[in-house]
Amino acid sequence: MIQKSHLNRAQLIALLLPGLIVFGIFTVYPIVRLFWMSLCDMRFSSMLIQPFAGLMNYREVFADGTFWTVFVNSVVYTLVTVPGQMMIGLFMGLSTGAGIVVSQSFGARDREGLSQNIGNCITLTVIASVFIMVVGPLITRPMLN
Repeated sequence: MIQKSHLNRAQLIALLLPGLIVFGIFTVYPIVRLFWMSLCDMRFSSMLIQPFAGLMNYREVFADGTFWTVFVNSVVYTLVTVPGQMMIGLFMGLSTGAGIVVSQSFGARDREGLSQNIGNCITLTVIASVFIMVVGPLITRPMLN
């Protein structure tokens, strides 16, 4: 029993290791390297010599008014687009599911079930349309100002 457990663990490591190596090379290393570069005094004239600057770069960026304008715009954009994309995905999933249910009723020649499912789809469409009609202007008005 102990040998089988070690064999399973070795197999698990052998299967996960290539993916973890690729993840480390293309995701973790660039993040760590970028953070280190943010703590150094990077000049285009001397890319080979990177003296340590500490938090000086961050102090300079946080004191810049343009940074805060861009930061606020990015936060607003994210707060508006992510929920919008989530709603679009939700409605697409619901409409796909409704289409499947209607198709099943149609394929089974269930007239009563088909009528009920189409009625539910129309109700769902009306609710979604009213929701978008009410929420849409509330969300877009701050972006347009």
